[in-house]
Amino acid sequence: MSVVSNRLTRRPPRSVPLILLAVLAVVVGGAGIWLLGAYLLDGAWPAGTAGAMDSIGTTRFDAVPLQMVAAGVGLVGLILLVSAIVPGDPARRAILGDTTPGQTAVSRRDLSRRVQRSVEHVDGVQAARVSLHRNRLDVLVRTPIEDTETVLRRARAAVDEAVAELSPVRDLRPKIRLVRTD
Repeated sequence: MSVVSNRLTRRPPRSVPLILLAVLAVVVGGAGIWLLGAYLLDGAWPAGTAGAMDSIGTTRFDAVPLQMVAAGVGLVGLILLVSAIVPGDPARRAILGDTTPGQTAVSRRDLSRRVQRSVEHVDGVQAARVSLHRNRLDVLVRTPIEDTETVLRRARAAVDEAVAELSPVRDLRPKIRLVRTD
C-alpha cells in the first residue's frame, strides 16, 4: 500500500467534441451515401443536386467559396481540438484538507445536494436549487414570504455554514439568488 495518495486528476471534457464530431459525421456521411447511391443506381445525380454537383466539380481550388468552406471546417476543427484539450472540472472535489495523509473527496453532485439540503431547512424557503461550476456555487432560493431580506440572509448563512463544514480544498464562491413565488 502506498503512503503517497494520488491527486484528483482533471480529465478533459470530451463529450462536447465527441457529440459535435458524431453529428457532423452522420450528416456529411449520410448525404454522401445518399448522393453516391443515387448516382450509382441512376447514372446521374439526383434532380435537386445536379446543378450543385456540377458546380462543385468545376470549382477551382483558388475560388473564394471553397476557401470560405475550408476556413469554416478549419475553425470547427480548432474548436473541437480546444474543447478536447481544455481540462474539465473533476467529477469529485477534495474536501477536509488537513495534514493527515490521504484525501477525502466527494462528488460534485453530493456537495451541491448537501448545500441544497442545508438551504431547504431554512425557515421561509420553499425550494432551493444548487449547481456547482468550477469555483462558483450557484444557489437559487424560492420563497413565498414577502420579507425576502431575512430569508436571503438566513439562506446565505446556511450556505456559508455548509461550505465551511465541508471545507473544500479549492475555495467556493457562493452566488445566491432569491426568487419570490406567489
